[in-house]
Amino acid sequence: MTKEPTGLSKKILEEKLGKETAIVTLLQGQDADGAPGYVYIAVRTNLFKQFHEAYTKGPVDLEEWGVILAQGKGLPNDAVQKRMTEEYGFNHEGGIPLNNLPANLPEAPPEG
Repeated sequence: MTKEPTGLSKKILEEKLGKETAIVTLLQGQDADGAPGYVYIAVRTNLFKQFHEAYTKGPVDLEEWGVILAQGKGLPNDAVQKRMTEEYGFNHEGGIPLNNLPANLPEAPPEG
């Protein structure tokens, strides 16, 4: 099952991150057990450089850096990708590789 905060609208995201612009990024890699997974996270633009530096050095607590919009095992399915594009304007042409994902990511729901 994909973990998605209930009712996480752009308004709620703004309340959590402030009025500043956020970068929504797709992080892909492996969890502590070696299973592939993904996380969509919104990080305030003014913190993104520090966030990038922190996770390239080792494991980070993603919730300390931003708001997790969706996460799951494997790759995001079409429904998750569509939601990220429609609600947050995410462009799926690229992502940031990440080898330090949180452990125990939930399974993605079946498409359809």
